[in-house]
Amino acid sequence: MIANEPDRVVGEMNSALEPDLMNIDDPALQLHFTALFERLPTGGIARAFPDEAACEARVREVVWPKGPICPKCATFDVRPLQTGAKLHCPSCRLQFSLKSRTIFRRSRLSLRWWFLAAEAFLRAHARNRASILLTEERFGIDLNVARMTSRKALAVLRKDLALEEGSDFAALLCTPVLSKTEDDA
Repeated sequence: MIANEPDRVVGEMNSALEPDLMNIDDPALQLHFTALFERLPTGGIARAFPDEAACEARVREVVWPKGPICPKCATFDVRPLQTGAKLHCPSCRLQFSLKSRTIFRRSRLSLRWWFLAAEAFLRAHARNRASILLTEERFGIDLNVARMTSRKALAVLRKDLALEEGSDFAALLCTPVLSKTEDDA
């Protein structure tokens, strides 16, 4: 999921917004965003992920469920560097971080910022206030970032969260949908 498609969204952060990206009148998309919002943790993102360490733990849990793995040679024999922020693979000598090969790879914003931004994005759609709350200027002011950063973040969130299957943010933030069995019907 996250590790398999590193450039799917991030590579497009610097490109211009596509015209249909900001089309908030699509009822199917509105319903999809509302369903994702309803699957967010009870009490909200701020309570579920109170600090950067909690966000890093969640990304680690989703990206590396069996432990850190080298993105280049796929070995599990990776070790933390002395700084602790990066990992080192002795087999291929690659140094990589938690954000490597993820949607956050080239972002200087904290993981917690992204988590809170995704919640704000979904909340605006769930409350049918996206046209008011998701303007570049308002989104940037609410989340304390510059307008261009806000524009790029909105594009990343929109593209990723609009995916029916395999959304990185949905995997990180939303509880899984329980499927009904024949006994439940």
